[in-house]
Amino acid sequence: MRELLGRHEDLASARPDEPAVVHAREPHAGTVQTWADLCVRAGEIQEALTDQGVKPHQVCSLVLKDHPDLVPTLLALWRLDCPPVLLDAKWGARMTSSVLAHSTPAFGVTLDDGGTGAPPAVAPLAPGPSDAPSDAVFIGYTSGSTGDPKAIVFTHERLYEGTLGNASASKRLRGGPVRRIARSMRMSGSGVINLHHTWGAVLGATVVVLPELTVSTARDYWARIEAHGIDQTFLVPQLVELVNRFAADRDPGVDAPLCLTGSAPLSPRTQARFQRRFGTPLYNAYGLSETSSAAFFGHRGPDGLAPTASASPSG
Repeated sequence: MRELLGRHEDLASARPDEPAVVHAREPHAGTVQTWADLCVRAGEIQEALTDQGVKPHQVCSLVLKDHPDLVPTLLALWRLDCPPVLLDAKWGARMTSSVLAHSTPAFGVTLDDGGTGAPPAVAPLAPGPSDAPSDAVFIGYTSGSTGDPKAIVFTHERLYEGTLGNASASKRLRGGPVRRIARSMRMSGSGVINLHHTWGAVLGATVVVLPELTVSTARDYWARIEAHGIDQTFLVPQLVELVNRFAADRDPGVDAPLCLTGSAPLSPRTQARFQRRFGTPLYNAYGLSETSSAAFFGHRGPDGLAPTASASPSG
């Protein structure tokens, strides 16, 4: 039970001064949080939540944003057995209202935006009790591409065990352990957390929050990857297209990171262009929100690149 919380606390004890999250994205660029920092801040936030009336074993909601308090807030909520329903700040009012009506969280948590270092604010939501599912780490909602969004309860055990399989696959594909993971997406949902921060905790790797990858930032993508010593990156197909179209060439004298893609269909043409232009494999992973992690990864072909036609199991 609560394996992800235990993993963070074990790292804080065994490797307290090693960086866990490095922020290279404004307005928090230059902020470095060690494993110990995350757990100390989690204790402060837990106390602040309790002072604001939060009771254990209740479902809450959490508006996601790129903020140094995001991971500590998750840890604090896990200590209280209060799994959050993850809300995207860019959802419209209709989507947000629908999710809240379905999940009935007892209270909502909002991270401070004023740069004051204040703990997250708490607001009551549902009038009655909202008992938390057993061992829940958070509750995500699907995109609703085939109907209304559907709730998925992610548990500590399932997410931890699934990510162990992912870590095994990344080590196999890279030929060694991954130590620095780049995050170039905005913080929008469970997938972004799992592919970066959950993966980083299970591996004991540093997550580097790079500037959000857009048309205006894509040119320097590889320069940022090299400057931060990144050895694993995950790009959804839309971001692969941005890198293909706008990024400057990669220095072939610098080892490339393990490049993964997924979360949506990737055309063979897009994959081939990326590999041809940047001279490194782009592995197409496949998974479902319901599986809590990727289930299959691509493999390296005879030419040293990733084929587009087949995949191999993560384990």
